[in-house]
Amino acid sequence: MRILLGVLVLMASCFSSFAKEEASPEQVMVKALQKHVKLGSVNVKSERDDEKQKFEVIATQSKQDEDDPFIGTMRFTFEMTDKEGVVYFGQGKASQKAHDREYAGADDWQFKISHGDLKFPKLTAYALEYGYESNGTFVVVQQSVKKAESGDEIMARNKDEKLKIKTSAVLKKVYRKNDVSGSSE
Repeated sequence: MRILLGVLVLMASCFSSFAKEEASPEQVMVKALQKHVKLGSVNVKSERDDEKQKFEVIATQSKQDEDDPFIGTMRFTFEMTDKEGVVYFGQGKASQKAHDREYAGADDWQFKISHGDLKFPKLTAYALEYGYESNGTFVVVQQSVKKAESGDEIMARNKDEKLKIKTSAVLKKVYRKNDVSGSSE
C-alpha cells in the first residue's frame, strides 16, 4: 500500500509539472524588457506658477540599454487627500517618440498635478508605470508604487468624476551622447 501511495504521489507531481501553463509571448517580452529597462527614484515637490496656482511636480527617470532602446509610455496614476480627508485622483501619460542614433538610454519624465484651492493636499498613493499599450491594455514593464498595486487599482477604487484632477505629463528631456568635440547635443 505504501508503495502504491508513493507511486501515485510521484505520478501526481509529474503531471502537475506538465500541467503548468507556458508563458505567453507577451509575458516573455515583458520579462526580457525588465532586464533592460529601469526606473529611477520618484521625486515629489510642491510649486506655484506665475499666477500663484499650486501644483505638485512628480519627476523620475527611466534608463535602458542605448543599443536597442524600447519606445515606451510612462503612466502616472495617483490619489491625493486634502485636509478634510477627501480623496482626489487622476492619471497622466507621456509617450516616447522614435529615438535618434545619439540616444544614450536615459529620459527625464515630469508630471504636474494642478490642485488649485485644495487645503493641504498630500499625495497619498501612486503608481508610476513604464510600459506600452497592447490591444487597449496598458502592459507594465517597470513600476514604482506607493499604497497601491497598480494604476488600474487606483482608477478602479475612484469612480466619482467630480474628484478627478487634471494631470499633465511631459517627457522633459532625452539624454544624448556627447559628440566628438565633447559638448552634448
